[in-house]
Amino acid sequence: MHHSLSLWSAIRININIMLGTGLFINTVNLARMAGPFGAFSYAVVGIILFPLIITIARLVELHPQGGFYRFGSYEISPLAGFLSAWIYFAGKLASATLMIHASSTLLRILIPALTGMHHLLLDTLVIICFALLNLCNMKMGNTIQALFFNAKMVPIALILGIAMLWYKPSNYAPYIVGLENFIATLPIVLYATIGFEAACSLSGRLENPRINGPRAILVSYSVLLAVYCFFQAGLYGLLGSQLASLHSFADVFQAVTAFLPESMQMLTATLLTACVALSALGGAYGILFSNMWNLHALAEHDHVWGAAWLKKLSVHKVPLWCVAAEGLLCCSYLWLSGGIQLPLQQISGLGSVIAYTISCIAAYYAKKRGDLRLSWAFIGIALINCCMLITVCMATLIKGGSLTLYLFIGLIILGISMFFRCKSVSRINRAIH
Repeated sequence: MHHSLSLWSAIRININIMLGTGLFINTVNLARMAGPFGAFSYAVVGIILFPLIITIARLVELHPQGGFYRFGSYEISPLAGFLSAWIYFAGKLASATLMIHASSTLLRILIPALTGMHHLLLDTLVIICFALLNLCNMKMGNTIQALFFNAKMVPIALILGIAMLWYKPSNYAPYIVGLENFIATLPIVLYATIGFEAACSLSGRLENPRINGPRAILVSYSVLLAVYCFFQAGLYGLLGSQLASLHSFADVFQAVTAFLPESMQMLTATLLTACVALSALGGAYGILFSNMWNLHALAEHDHVWGAAWLKKLSVHKVPLWCVAAEGLLCCSYLWLSGGIQLPLQQISGLGSVIAYTISCIAAYYAKKRGDLRLSWAFIGIALINCCMLITVCMATLIKGGSLTLYLFIGLIILGISMFFRCKSVSRINRAIH
């Protein structure tokens, strides 16, 4: 096995995934739904997820060469491992699709010539481009990740700097938010804060994974949660109720730059738009870069159709057909959803939380066996919180309704069918030989 990723590389990939579009595209929706309490939504989700994060980190420590498949299959059963990896793989691609759509929306603002192209066609071309980039070796992938990481730091630092200079405490006047509205913010905030688990998919490619895997998860999540809280709070302190009245997240940049001298406004707004577009691209690339290994793990254990093809590695040690499968599913999500934000966010959140839940059950069995360094209380709280998040995600998805949801359900049914069909074929082959 080739260990090509350092601790810093894993942290950077996690940050690229978590700090994709969620930080920016949630700003207006959170202001509409929770007003000044939008930043508090991030803190609440952070508290809810903390026992889960510790649980996942300890599982990575116990199974440094594994991932979601390893957690479920080793501690519970092959079916549990398969469901965890397959559902996560399918759900996470909805997040990559949304990030790509958000970036192309901004690119159309920056490059007027692109407005003549159908927006879904532009998204598809970006997906194809990323698939080709993912065929490069790990070293090239790290270089691309570094480019995206540096680009996304620019708008965050700039917007926070403007917010600090023109912050208005009066924007935090007494505000009453309904409990139902506040709870409705949790799924979209969950979408923005998940991604810490990318180190699970990449743990087998990390240097010293038993130590660096848990560290990558804990460090990246702690840093990102602080950034999310400060960013949303600072932006509301700068714009107040105006933030909720904006048409979309793309209008935030013009509203922020209006505080600058007129001669600087256009240039700064263009810079912010360009960097946020790169930020979205970085998040999508990070997901595609790490998520392909979940499908590869299933192929290695002959749980999916075409396993012989999916397990093959290119000369650059990249699973070629897993990359192609990612591109195909992203395009399917894109054309069925039309790039609409909420269903893609909710499917991504639901897929991740299901994988988290199976991992918590795996932690229970590992603890029962005496192998896991974690208290029963942490495991119990993590499992309860996962059940709560699944309920919220399902309720909002069913209420909203979407063809994308039916695609996701269809993928789950397809996965289960593949698993049992492949298991049956394997049993027959063993009986013959």
